[in-house]
Amino acid sequence: MTNLMEIKVIHTENPKEHWGFLDVDGRTIIDMGCGIWENDVEPTPIYFLKEGATKVIGIDPNEPSYNWYRDNLKTERFFQHMDYLDSTEKFRFYINAYKPQVLKIDVEGSEIFLNNITAEQMESVREIGIEFHNLATRIVIENMSKEWGFYVEGRYQLMNINPDSMGVFHLKKPKNVTIKLRKNGNQEENN
Repeated sequence: MTNLMEIKVIHTENPKEHWGFLDVDGRTIIDMGCGIWENDVEPTPIYFLKEGATKVIGIDPNEPSYNWYRDNLKTERFFQHMDYLDSTEKFRFYINAYKPQVLKIDVEGSEIFLNNITAEQMESVREIGIEFHNLATRIVIENMSKEWGFYVEGRYQLMNINPDSMGVFHLKKPKNVTIKLRKNGNQEENN
């Protein structure tokens, strides 16, 4: 992570501003921390579905949020789990079970449990939006993103909070470059 990267500011909890950098169109996303905390803000699973996600898996421990989704978001494109993401094993389980292309992670400090997730376990994931909540989790994210093969596409400050202790990373994997030999010789072709 370079200190020269411009840090942009997120001013609201509105998902278009807070998570709008994620490309979910035609993809499966796991929305880790999908709880409803403000009545005037569109819930993130609804936002991702409107943006074209083929499937949204919402995970949050908040029972009122779980009940609201159960009663109001009736689509086969949305699955929810009422669960605390409080261990590496739980992160591993959901990523392995759903093989998402996108992760949105806002789990109030539990992102520290990503520390023991391997690159192989993150193989299906192409893009991550992750809110970190303290310096330790920021360092874990910076280190693990490199091990997983991601680069930092963007870094965001939340309102007026010190961006070194709390903020958002947008991580992406580089597109795969494949080399093919043409039938008429040894010329290489990049896709």
